[in-house]
Amino acid sequence: MKKYILIDLDGTIIDSFEGVTNSLKYALGAIGVVDKDLDKSIKHMGPPLRYSLKHFWGLGEDDIELALEMYRKKYSSEGVYQHEIYKGIDDTIKKLSKKGREIIVATSKQEEFAKAIIKHDDLDKFFLDVCGSTADGSRASKVDVMRYALESNNIKDYTRVVMVGDRYTDIEGAKALGIDVIGVLYGYGTRNELEEAGADYIVDTVKDLEDLLSNL
Repeated sequence: MKKYILIDLDGTIIDSFEGVTNSLKYALGAIGVVDKDLDKSIKHMGPPLRYSLKHFWGLGEDDIELALEMYRKKYSSEGVYQHEIYKGIDDTIKKLSKKGREIIVATSKQEEFAKAIIKHDDLDKFFLDVCGSTADGSRASKVDVMRYALESNNIKDYTRVVMVGDRYTDIEGAKALGIDVIGVLYGYGTRNELEEAGADYIVDTVKDLEDLLSNL
């Protein structure tokens, strides 16, 4: 049985598109960038924001730092609350927790924001821990966050761990650590993306995810 479940936040527990994109537009505007490309906005959902600003928008280091500062300002005051819980995922989390599974959020979102969201949605009591990135960039990549989540919770037997996420970063991070991983299609990623990244399992719906986790 997979005792420990690491689970992504954006695109897996919550649909945060509104809050993230509104905050991103504000941050880009602060450095004089006007971007209306929805495809770019979708592509940046999941990977660390610092990476997205560099690779999807081509920003230099100074602009990246200013954009991150402006993003955090907007997101902390408004964007953090502009999200919806995917239908049924809260019940799935509660059921799995009551069955003795230890569930840990592992997200590229800044940790303080992730904790605020989980508390705001009254889900904190169902998680063993909430782990995210750091503002100074010292814990930025998904594999760094996942490694931190495992080490800080003294989890050593990775055969009893499974990761759940919607983007290639979730899949690649889990694979780098030798952890089984489930890709979900109700978030921001595509089947092709998840397959190419090497997902062990791919599910279409929250119900499919619950059924799979109940049998792993």
